[in-house]
Amino acid sequence: EQIDKIDDLEMDFMERRCVKLSDVVVSPSQYLLKWMGSEGWPINTRSLCQPNLLPYKDEKYAQGERGEKKMEAIRELVFFGRLETRKGIIAFCDAVDHILDNAADLGIVVGKGGLEKLIFLGRSALVDGIYGMHYVQKRAQRWDIPWKVISRMNSTEALGFLGEGGRLAVMPSRIENSPYTIYECAHARIPFIATSVGGIPDLVHHEDHGMALFEPGKEALVDKLVRVLREGIAPARPSIDAKENERVWVEWHQMLAEEHRRTVRALESKPAEEERDLPFVSVVMTHFNRGKLVAQAIESVELQDYPKSRYELIVMDDGSTDEQARRDLAAFEPSFRERGWKIVWGENCYLGCARNKAVGHARGKYILFMDDDNVAKPHEVRTFVRAMESSNADVLTSFVDFFWGSDKPVPKAGDRASYIFLGGSPDVGAFKNCYGDANCFVRVSSFKDIGGYTEDYGIGFEDWEMYANASLRGFKVDVLPDAVYHYRFTPNSMQKTTNFFQNRRRSLRPYLNSLPPELHDTILGPVFPRNEDGTIAAPTGLAAQGTSRFFGAARSDGTSVEEGGGVKKREGAAG
Repeated sequence: EQIDKIDDLEMDFMERRCVKLSDVVVSPSQYLLKWMGSEGWPINTRSLCQPNLLPYKDEKYAQGERGEKKMEAIRELVFFGRLETRKGIIAFCDAVDHILDNAADLGIVVGKGGLEKLIFLGRSALVDGIYGMHYVQKRAQRWDIPWKVISRMNSTEALGFLGEGGRLAVMPSRIENSPYTIYECAHARIPFIATSVGGIPDLVHHEDHGMALFEPGKEALVDKLVRVLREGIAPARPSIDAKENERVWVEWHQMLAEEHRRTVRALESKPAEEERDLPFVSVVMTHFNRGKLVAQAIESVELQDYPKSRYELIVMDDGSTDEQARRDLAAFEPSFRERGWKIVWGENCYLGCARNKAVGHARGKYILFMDDDNVAKPHEVRTFVRAMESSNADVLTSFVDFFWGSDKPVPKAGDRASYIFLGGSPDVGAFKNCYGDANCFVRVSSFKDIGGYTEDYGIGFEDWEMYANASLRGFKVDVLPDAVYHYRFTPNSMQKTTNFFQNRRRSLRPYLNSLPPELHDTILGPVFPRNEDGTIAAPTGLAAQGTSRFFGAARSDGTSVEEGGGVKKREGAAG
């Protein structure tokens, strides 16, 4: 079914990143590992296949009893699974139509002593855009036997219901991995039939494939159902011994625990890194008419717990017009000279241009870009350095903690960030700011290869544009899972003094530059939909969450969402 929610793109990105970052990838089926490889997922060299665990409290799960096969007459067909397209509900309903319409010719008795009832056992989802329950109601209008939808049973209750006798669990999925429904039915000796797709064949004893499995589609399902209704069916045996499977899992976890202990011991015995060997970092801060606030930002840089000899601060004044702000900043020049730090005075050229100019004065291997109204936490530089050195990223952003007002932020209780970003997904980044705020940590060599920031005057989102440009060109853009700085909501922020639609268009420029003109509307349409009178409407579909830098926490003009967005404004305190 068509992807129309940004959540689906976000989930795809997160799942792929989990595979790439994991120490070990465990799959319940070889099918899934092969599928991931064919779909361009990152390859993890430590991948293994091990079936999922299954409780086996009941005696009938014992291996010795699985060899007994007893034919059972079927009186009720039970569609077992969510009522959704990919679970094969359309093929099931089509097969039911065919059997009921041609029962006499097929030798099928419909009614008492034959096929007596249809059951749909599972929760409703979407079937061709229709709610599952409503889809079944529509299809059932032509059926002349009783039918029922049961949607509130848990797994144990469902297996008990199916095991009462005379019921056939039908699982005609179009796509599958290693479904517990098959695994559980086989171990509970419940008669079932299922499509031979994905990892399903791996769960069924190879001698029972012909009895229980069929190719996807209406015709094969009709043939299988007709045979079962005529002759009955015995429960298919599982291919997996639950007790042996559990033993393997336990031993594997014991091995991992020992491996972890060895790793910890090796790290503890590793000599501490010499200060002179730590990478040098340049903190770049642009400034415009914020003399009082920039003092807090500078102080937060001074308080970093990274060695003082291994970082510098460069403040780039972007042509401040407020004389008091210029005097406030100039007052720092003596202390800056003592430290070897710099204040660079320039003409107003806007953020992208000012940052690029400041980079020309930087000496660091890495640069931390920082706004003049935000406040760094003491561990920001150290944490970014460690993450960059270990991840080999080109650009790193981070989670954020919010605060309001002109006072310094007050440390908040707990470690839950005010806002988290997804990371460097170019797919999601076209429709929503998944990358991060302007506060970022870059590898200088990569930043220059990326081309730095574009230098449009009077337009924002230069950071979003740079992240998208880097991602699309194959640079590694990632997010640090820690709120290492405080983001201040101010009454005169750049987002309030610039045009949101121009800003948003700028963030799309890397995408538009990578596409032929005839495909531009693919992105522009959802981001800038038009009302009947030609005015721009609110974004829709995939782009619905692209209305601000912090969706759900801020509006398009940069003002915070005080109620209902997960953030409550409190003057002078962290959010």
